[in-house]
Amino acid sequence: YADPILVECVDFSRILKRYKDFETIVKMDIEGAEYDVLRHVIKEDTAKLMDAIFVEWHHSSMTNEDDNSTQEIVEQLKDVGVQVFDWH
Repeated sequence: YADPILVECVDFSRILKRYKDFETIVKMDIEGAEYDVLRHVIKEDTAKLMDAIFVEWHHSSMTNEDDNSTQEIVEQLKDVGVQVFDWH
């Protein structure tokens, strides 16, 4: 995390919209970026397009995230019907 590398990104909400007619199971291990990405899909109201998500949470290596912020996101995902699983 000390030496970030810039990479080209895609809008995950757009991907979810594109495949909305399919069962969508996501495995997410994106080294701390899961917080921004999942907050974005919640805000865009596209989180509900996921049936299930397996997430490797990286709050222990982040300075601005913790167990509480992780639980907040998990609850928001569950509220729209997403099954949420921890991935280690």
